[in-house]
Amino acid sequence: MEAHRLPSLLGRTVDTAAQAVVPLHFGVIVAGYRQDLHAPVGVVLAQDPAPGRFLFARSVIQLTVSQGSGIVPAMRSMPVHKAAQRLEEAGLRLGRVYYLNDDSAPGTVLEQFVPPGRQVAAGGPVDVMVSVGPDEPAAAPASPIPPDAPRALLPDASPARPQIAASIQPGGEGAVQSLTDREGCCRAGRASDDRSTNPERKRPQVRGQPADDGRTQPDVYRSEHRDVPTGP
Repeated sequence: MEAHRLPSLLGRTVDTAAQAVVPLHFGVIVAGYRQDLHAPVGVVLAQDPAPGRFLFARSVIQLTVSQGSGIVPAMRSMPVHKAAQRLEEAGLRLGRVYYLNDDSAPGTVLEQFVPPGRQVAAGGPVDVMVSVGPDEPAAAPASPIPPDAPRALLPDASPARPQIAASIQPGGEGAVQSLTDREGCCRAGRASDDRSTNPERKRPQVRGQPADDGRTQPDVYRSEHRDVPTGP
């Protein structure tokens, strides 16, 4: 059986490492993971057997792969989708996302709840607060009737009660009193009909006796013509 020299797989991704050994009839398997401050996620950190050894066909190479640095990146003022990419590159993931009205553009990271530079366990979540834009006042509901609609289509409204003013001039010239309600108008009407206070309609009082129908009838003074003797 023919042996082949094992190439170095360090620094490669798992996919590219497999592509390098398949033509030699070798196989690869990921035996473990660990964090590394310098190697990105998915990069081969170690291999067993070591590079340069001669192996027979169907030999299997065990790989140790990086989980990323685990160092939390600075994400403030960064679009949230870019922040998620930066976390994945460090071997972390985006945690809970809180939203807040702010003058910043929608989708901008306002705050991160794990300070940048701290190392977190592989795959650890990092919560952030994201802007949804400024708070806009609620728009007034649209009127179901257009402003240029005919008056016949407008809601029926009770007409305003007209204000009626009456003037009372007791005894001639004097202060004028304005009455705007219905009761005041009645009082004004009664006052204007009162002959005792209206000089224009004042008439001389006529003595009389009540008639059968309750109305007052004036006394009529008649001259009684009698035959007066003219002489003895």
